[in-house]
Amino acid sequence: MTDDPKGSCLPGNYNAVAANNVGAVCDPTKRSADCYSPFGHGRCMTFGSALGEASFCTVFDCDTPGMPETACGAGNTCLELDDDFNACF
Repeated sequence: MTDDPKGSCLPGNYNAVAANNVGAVCDPTKRSADCYSPFGHGRCMTFGSALGEASFCTVFDCDTPGMPETACGAGNTCLELDDDFNACF
């Protein structure tokens, strides 16, 4: 056990999706079942704007030590959204 205050426990998303599909449209009611999920980190995120809502697959914590460099897939990048959160876009 360490005293690292940045650790957290989250439920994993383990499914049979083998191909990276970051950026693909997904159904948030399926609880991320359509999204590629290395190490259980794949999620369906919903974004809202003046044009309405849209949901896309992403990988949370893509900068976590041990996460493969290819976790975000070709043409995508791991972006830090704040000090404690990063995801593939």
